[in-house]
Amino acid sequence: MSAEPKDVRFPLMVTRTEAAAIDEYRFANRIPTRAEAIRRLLAIGLAAEGKPLPQRDGQPGQE
Repeated sequence: MSAEPKDVRFPLMVTRTEAAAIDEYRFANRIPTRAEAIRRLLAIGLAAEGKPLPQRDGQPGQE
């Protein structure tokens, strides 16, 4: 986990299909919360676009 505090709330609405895909990713990767799964998926997407987030203790999907 990152040492940086998670103090910014970011409301997000998704479709049932998107929620199911997030949950599938979460369970397949043994991620404890949906929020953490979304953070990891966000990092993977940004890295794929060539804009990786700073390293967060070796979490998958981050450069």
